[in-house]
Amino acid sequence: AAVERPAEPPRRPAADGLVVMRHFLQAPLREPPAAQDIRQKGANVLGRLRTTKGDHQHRVEGLGHVSRAIILARPAPPVAFFKLALPRPVWLLGWVSLVTDMASEMIYPLLPIFLTRVLGATALSLGLIEGVAEAASSVLKIAAGRLADKTGTPKRLVLVGYGLSGLVRPLIAFVGSWGQVLGLRFADRVGKGIRGAPRDAMLAHFSPPHLRGRAFGFHRAMDHAGAVAGPLIAAVFLFFYPGGYRTLFALSIIPGIVVILILLRV
Repeated sequence: AAVERPAEPPRRPAADGLVVMRHFLQAPLREPPAAQDIRQKGANVLGRLRTTKGDHQHRVEGLGHVSRAIILARPAPPVAFFKLALPRPVWLLGWVSLVTDMASEMIYPLLPIFLTRVLGATALSLGLIEGVAEAASSVLKIAAGRLADKTGTPKRLVLVGYGLSGLVRPLIAFVGSWGQVLGLRFADRVGKGIRGAPRDAMLAHFSPPHLRGRAFGFHRAMDHAGAVAGPLIAAVFLFFYPGGYRTLFALSIIPGIVVILILLRV
């Protein structure tokens, strides 16, 4: 009996084989998937390149590849080099600190000379004055902060503190002994101790969380600016009026009045 052979698979024509070879040969020349992904991302950027206010619209005209894209955009408005977007009360408290420190530094760097040359005091009295004054300020900061939290009205304490310092500071022009200077210096540091913590509480209250560090940094900068301006003003005054210590001390009432007027607008 004749043995049946298995059927052979149909042979592909030669033309089909050439098509398959051409497919594999042209595959490397095709655009890689990474480039297609980049092109897709570039197209997505078109919808995102718009400002939130819609006043600047960016258009991207593709040339087939992201690396050759031409971005046509209107220039953005120039950004200020120094811009502090701080609330108005923070600015006012900064100016209060600047003026207060300016008035203080017009007087207290001259106290050693005033005490020794004009009042005839000793170095021991100067050390006693500064030690008592700073101790009072340090103790009162804790009490004033607690009182501000308890009453919920830190502005009143700030007004009392700045008002007390502004009132007693010019009175140094009328003293006749170092003991009187001790009392006035003590009262001035009491005012500083009263106003310190409540003022910081006001700064934290008026500053948004994302601007709080900037607000405190601005306040410290204004404080140091006043500490620089005060001695300069005193030096210029004494250059034209040598020995006019009492007149200079009396003129410090002007910054004190300015501080109260600014605080009333906070």
